[in-house]
Amino acid sequence: MTMTANCDICGAPMENAAHIIRNCPMAISVWQQSLMPMNLSLLQAVDPHTWIAKNLHNSTPLAYGVEWSTMFAFTCWFLWKWRNKNIFDHGFVFPNNPRHIILMAAADWTHANIEKTRKPTRSLTALSWQYPNEGVIKINTDGCRKGEDGRIAAGGVLRDSSGQWIRGFAVNLGVGKVLEAELWGIHVGLKLAWDIGCSAVVLESDSATAVHLLNKNVEDLHPLATMLWGCKDYINKNWDCSIHHVYRECNMVADQLADLGSCLELGLSIFQDPPDSIRSFLSDDILGVCRPRAIV
Repeated sequence: MTMTANCDICGAPMENAAHIIRNCPMAISVWQQSLMPMNLSLLQAVDPHTWIAKNLHNSTPLAYGVEWSTMFAFTCWFLWKWRNKNIFDHGFVFPNNPRHIILMAAADWTHANIEKTRKPTRSLTALSWQYPNEGVIKINTDGCRKGEDGRIAAGGVLRDSSGQWIRGFAVNLGVGKVLEAELWGIHVGLKLAWDIGCSAVVLESDSATAVHLLNKNVEDLHPLATMLWGCKDYINKNWDCSIHHVYRECNMVADQLADLGSCLELGLSIFQDPPDSIRSFLSDDILGVCRPRAIV
């Protein structure tokens, strides 16, 4: 460790931060190689604070998508790093091509941040409920969580290949998490279809998480393992059963039934006929009414 205030590289008295990153001959040599877009006389012409501010606000593009402000910051950092290595690492040798080392580090940082902040491209798509194949019953289910007290509910509907209502349900589940509501909706929908003798069903839910969990092995330690196993037991029964994710725009009847469930008394309500509040949504589905959604 150096015991004097002199610069350990050039011997100048009173080494300070400005000297290390700007005035030392080693620093000047690095800046001369660094693609600096402004006159090098500015190294000495302005005070250090103004010099730093001007450079950090200069967005001149360099190679590999790097802007000068980033190159400047990395150059300052490497100058400080190399100064310390020169003091503490007696085997350290200054690199022959400091510009390349600094530019590559700045490029790596730039590209990492571009990937992190880049928003996915979305396209506007028209979505609608789709009829199941002949002989297949479609189950649409949904769950919801309402209010600050965390009230949850679920709802669902069974329809045939012509879009006609078979059964519907809504259930007020008390207090819980929205994933619990989604899984309860799936479980009740499957049970209802099995109990009335369906032999081929396709279930749609707008919960991507629930669908993902049910399409893989259940982990014993999952907090909702019991509910997942209950759903899987129905999926694996002796019938043709599959479960898929759809967007909310394709699931509006179940969405409305879940909302209805949150307004009912605790427990399950089965509907032989559609409630009046959802008839317009049923009609929309039969007519193939589309709803817009921006999709990645």
